[in-house]
Amino acid sequence: MATRLTKPVRRRVEAVERHGLIVTLYPNATVGLRPHRARREHIVPLGQVYRLAVAITGEADRQARASGREAARVAAGLPPRRRLVTRGKLGGR
Repeated sequence: MATRLTKPVRRRVEAVERHGLIVTLYPNATVGLRPHRARREHIVPLGQVYRLAVAITGEADRQARASGREAARVAAGLPPRRRLVTRGKLGGR
């Protein structure tokens, strides 16, 4: 069982910025991000953070599967698939 978040929790992450990044978890399901020793904090709802993480990892998984399929085609002696050229979301005229 996870601990219930009743007040903001701040942690410093060293590997992101030169002096570190301060990450704050708020009880109202938001995340605050700011560089260490800065006042300006960017607050993002947790739902958006989750959707972004799913989109990033999903795209990486999709590309890995596609490159694996392409390698299997070449290993089987088949020619690589031709890629479709799209003109954007609206048809691009």
